[in-house]
Amino acid sequence: MGAPWLGPRILVAVLIAVLLKDSDLLDLPARVLSRFGQDDLEATQELAGRSSLEGTSQPDAQLHLSKNGFVLIVSPARPGSEASLEPGWLQTWLLTAEASAWLRGAFFQHGAIVFRGFNVPDAPSFEQVALAITPSLEDVYLGTSPRSQINQTKFVHTAADFDKHSTVPPHLEMSFMDDPPKLQMFYAHRLDMTKGGETPLVDFQGVWESISGNGGLVKRMKGRNIMYIRRYEDCGHRKILDPYFTKCWQDMFKTDNKTEVRRQCSKERFDCSWDSINILTIKNVQPPLRQHQATGKTIWFNHMNVLIPDSYAYDYERTAVMWGKVEGWWPLLIGTYYRMLLL
Repeated sequence: MGAPWLGPRILVAVLIAVLLKDSDLLDLPARVLSRFGQDDLEATQELAGRSSLEGTSQPDAQLHLSKNGFVLIVSPARPGSEASLEPGWLQTWLLTAEASAWLRGAFFQHGAIVFRGFNVPDAPSFEQVALAITPSLEDVYLGTSPRSQINQTKFVHTAADFDKHSTVPPHLEMSFMDDPPKLQMFYAHRLDMTKGGETPLVDFQGVWESISGNGGLVKRMKGRNIMYIRRYEDCGHRKILDPYFTKCWQDMFKTDNKTEVRRQCSKERFDCSWDSINILTIKNVQPPLRQHQATGKTIWFNHMNVLIPDSYAYDYERTAVMWGKVEGWWPLLIGTYYRMLLL
């Protein structure tokens, strides 16, 4: 089955949330990543010229379509009575040629799709749904967020092992890589907390359109690159108090063999080196903007707002404002702490 490509508004941060009945886009505990090849790009470029993409067709009589912003929501037509609520129905439907063709077109038109209300009871079932969408799933993650693999799965990991008051700024997944994932799939099974855990969707073509009116910024960004510098401690010699620690390099590369780490670094064009206390520094250069491979539109495509010290303070302060009242005091204190580190 050919894999669906990306919608015109988002190059990498595409979301498929396979949700249970009455769930919301909160506390998404699991994700899988995928990369696609040239065949999928060519298929998308063909779809770009089809008049049928001017409107979203009805994929199946048992499905209902609705929209929330640029997100297309797919749900059973009559919840509680249709075969579409049977375990395995969504996976079986996604494996059909008709579903594959429809999914490509829907992605290209909308950029993000939510499957809501289907019977996908656990992470292994979600993995089977993901494999039905594309068999080219990734089991290597060289990003910064700490993640844990879900039992009885090969490709499903927690979205991020952070406390609920921690905020990960909106970003394009692993935008600091030459070949970042082109597709992300999220799964929500239950709501574990009343605050925190939300996963927002951001239109990064729209971000660039919003800030491109700033002539000074455009002049600084175009034709220039960003050097990313990331540092990871040794798992065996972690500092007790490190305010910027996320994970150690052995956890990132899933090995303590430096020769293997260097091999992976070379593959990704990372400049990797260890200092005298075994801290790994990774450097690489990427442009701040990229063009969508099918539409040619400019995308704000970087981790600039994530991998800077200021982001810690801003994000905790944002959480404090959102939560308010007594619950907001703790993230406010943490934000103040990070603000003091910048002095």
